Amino acid sequence: MCAKQIKPLSHGLKQKGHRSTRQRQIILEEVQKRASHPNATEIYEAVRRRIPNVSLGTVYRGLGLLAELGLIRRLEQDGSARFDSNLSEHYHLICTQCKGIFDIDTSILEKLNTHGLEADGFEINGLKLELHGLCPSCGNAASD
Repeated sequence: MCAKQIKPLSHGLKQKGHRSTRQRQIILEEVQKRASHPNATEIYEAVRRRIPNVSLGTVYRGLGLLAELGLIRRLEQDGSARFDSNLSEHYHLICTQCKGIFDIDTSILEKLNTHGLEADGFEINGLKLELHGLCPSCGNAASD
């Protein structure tokens, strides 16, 4: 896994009219460190190691604000929110066994397009695609 570049929060928040706080910066850093698409509890535990007196509510509100401002993505999986700091266009594979979420490069699905829908009068504003299957670890364990 390659190391992600940690982006400073202050610039993104100030541009959108919000204060940059230490808690928000650390929440963003902890999401950016993980390619695993963590949930709020996982982020809370990581933030708490750095700020022992932080509340779960602060982390939830921070994650909500960061997602609202487009600094991270909120993903829904089985009624639970997960968070992604990868803002580039990409898709996800959700492992049906371990429930892990994995980034899939868009080049794998180059032939997928929406031109047919647009020709039928639909206006496409975005695309969300989730693949479901086994990740390499679960697939290898199943074949053993």
